[in-house]
Amino acid sequence: RSNAAFWVFGDCFRKRPVQDLRARLKIAEKALGEVRDWDLAIDEAEEAFEGQDNGLLADWRKQRKRAHKKAAAWFEAEAEALQHDLERVLVEAPLKKGSLLRLDSEAPTLLLRPLKGLREAFDQLDRDDELPALHEVRIALKRVRFTIEFLVPYFGDPAERLLPTFIRAQDRLGGINDLHVAHNRVLDFLSRNPGDADALDYARLLASQIK
Repeated sequence: RSNAAFWVFGDCFRKRPVQDLRARLKIAEKALGEVRDWDLAIDEAEEAFEGQDNGLLADWRKQRKRAHKKAAAWFEAEAEALQHDLERVLVEAPLKKGSLLRLDSEAPTLLLRPLKGLREAFDQLDRDDELPALHEVRIALKRVRFTIEFLVPYFGDPAERLLPTFIRAQDRLGGINDLHVAHNRVLDFLSRNPGDADALDYARLLASQIK
């Protein structure tokens, strides 16, 4: 959401300091998101295998442990400094001169950009491969959702009522994306352990759920 705030209100800020902060936030997202992805994949696989251990789960737990180690290293090295710099933005925002916005006049304009991106993403669904196109729709939905959340003080109850629709759609597309990620990770395991029966069964299960 910090990154989303810089995206939504990006025209208000000086370019260089915001670029630096967004780059650091993306590093944080990658470090922490990888652990989240492994947690989710392992939880789903454990449920599918009904609590029985196998080579796939053992391999994934090792990779999750490595991801957790990277995330812990990021926390130790960067988290406090990043929190400090984000808090400083609240007090000493790196704003452009004359860039203060009034929501009563600018909120609709701020919402138009992500809505345009969402329309363009929907248009690609009939033209591109399904998975990349769905990924773009998911990202576009997230940007619209976050923008509406930030602008609730202006739009009020209509925005509050609209948000659950975007959240459900985003969750649905996120679930499809998680299935593809897990399927690709099973295929990676099979490339290193060809013929593993448990992994083959799980790959078929995930493929059927994707369809």
